[in-house]
Amino acid sequence: MIYSDNFWIGAVIVGAFLLVAGPTILASMPWWMNLLIVLGIVGLVLDKLGILETGHSSSLFTADRAIRESDRLSDRSDQKFDTADDLWEEADDLEMEAERLYEMGLDDEADELYEKSEHLKDRSLELMDEGQDLLEDSVDRLKD
Repeated sequence: MIYSDNFWIGAVIVGAFLLVAGPTILASMPWWMNLLIVLGIVGLVLDKLGILETGHSSSLFTADRAIRESDRLSDRSDQKFDTADDLWEEADDLEMEAERLYEMGLDDEADELYEKSEHLKDRSLELMDEGQDLLEDSVDRLKD
């Protein structure tokens, strides 16, 4: 990813100049000078993209990559929390259904629903812990 509009502005100006005056200028130079110019332009673009780590833009690339990784971990954390909330609500619904079954005298079925409810709540708590871990990893990525 290119990090500033100045790069693109410069690229358009240089590109327009080379399009108009380039063939004449390049034709008057020895082949090895043309090769150096092409390699310099390729190196500049690769450096700006963060593929070459020459120190000029690599720190920006590393920071951008850390931010993207942090965002990805944060999104996964949010998904875990959402799933945990859904499971908890489902467990609450099962408990209400179990209470209704107890009132009707269907104790065995109600006990099964309570067991399912407890299992869902345990899984919900596990997901919340996993989401918290992902959130902490996300913050650690930004600190580094």
